[in-house]
Amino acid sequence: MKTITNLKDFCPKTTIVIDGDAVFKNFPEITDLGNLQEIKGNADFRNSQVQDLGNLQTIEERAYFRNSQVQSLGNLQTIGRDAYFGNSKIQSLGNLQTIGGDAYFWESQVQDLGNLQTIGGGADFSDSKIQSLGNLQTIGGWADFGERTDLQAEWKAKTNKMKTITNLKNFCPKTTIVIDGDASFKNYPEITDLGNLKEIKGNADFSDSQVQDLGNLQTIGRNADFRDSQVQDLGNLQTIGGWANFWNSEVQDLGNLQTIGGVAEFRGSEVQSLGNLQTIGGGANFGYSQVQDLGNLQTIGGYADFENSQVRDLGNLQTIGGGADFGERTDLEAKWKKRINEKSNSDMSIPEKTFQNTDSDGAKKNVSDIQFWGDGDTFKLISKAWSKKEGWMKSTKAMEIKGVGCVIQVTTQQGSNVAEAVTFAPNCRIKEETDAEGKVIKRTIIGNLISD
Repeated sequence: MKTITNLKDFCPKTTIVIDGDAVFKNFPEITDLGNLQEIKGNADFRNSQVQDLGNLQTIEERAYFRNSQVQSLGNLQTIGRDAYFGNSKIQSLGNLQTIGGDAYFWESQVQDLGNLQTIGGGADFSDSKIQSLGNLQTIGGWADFGERTDLQAEWKAKTNKMKTITNLKNFCPKTTIVIDGDASFKNYPEITDLGNLKEIKGNADFSDSQVQDLGNLQTIGRNADFRDSQVQDLGNLQTIGGWANFWNSEVQDLGNLQTIGGVAEFRGSEVQSLGNLQTIGGGANFGYSQVQDLGNLQTIGGYADFENSQVRDLGNLQTIGGGADFGERTDLEAKWKKRINEKSNSDMSIPEKTFQNTDSDGAKKNVSDIQFWGDGDTFKLISKAWSKKEGWMKSTKAMEIKGVGCVIQVTTQQGSNVAEAVTFAPNCRIKEETDAEGKVIKRTIIGNLISD
């Protein structure tokens, strides 16, 4: 089974996996993808000669079909991130079940959504020819229906069937999808498993409760309190919008948790590794905790307390926004100072710093040795100004928490001096504008999480 990294080595009979991005317009001889099953990066079919996707089942990143020759998606089941169908020849999504990011049907020929069940991000149905939403069950972000009031009405009818409750006395693990408000579970000892619940829009209080399994829960909009709870594994939970308190809890595994918007309290907890956690928007207290491994943690927006901690190494940590107390942990303090000095010296030794990067694709082109783990575009650029001559840069970036709000990061750099600030803004989302080729030319942060 052949895996390639460059399309010049592509063979429709033997190539099974493309380990990276695939831009087909540069290879006009490729018309049929044959036995190819997976593209691990972006798949760009714009202005290419590809007509048949063959056995392709998975595109892990973005998919661009604008101005392509592709008419059918064939066996394609998953697009990991955004999908662009505008000005394409595709009329049916066929076997496609999941689009992990945004879906753009604006000015497309798509009439039938086929087996599509989930759009993880936003969905643009304005000026589309879609006849029905079919099997679509989930839109994770915004939805723009434009003048398509028929589709808007259909979506409202669908969402009404997906049960949203405001009081836990009406909770059912099989049918409840959203809790629209706060949830204090200690008053409902009969609730032990959250089942199909995906979102708690307010605070989630698991202290002194009988909840053991968070089920399919992905988002907590505000604060999460696990003190004296029976929860051991956060499972599918990805986002906590406010603070998270693990003090004296049984939580050992943070699972898929990537973002804590406020303060993170690990003191007295059983957590040993932060795993996939990348961002803590507020302060972080590791004193008297079991945390040894910071995992993928890159940013602590506020104060960091490492005094009397068991943290072995600073790992991928790059930013502490509000100072740090290392106490007698002189080993960690020395490592942090060394890291800051190395970063400063590195910045000073590079006369031509690439201030102009606006996304991970641009960074890959301009910085030869750049490496990514996970999504390099987790934070999306909103605005940026820079001067190579004067050596300064200012930028605003945002990470959208689907249906909750945005974590906003502001960075100012003058020479080797960098200052950053991170905050959480509720009830807003990122809106993108694209040109005729589907390239993003503008982003803004706006309110109204989903169209009425």
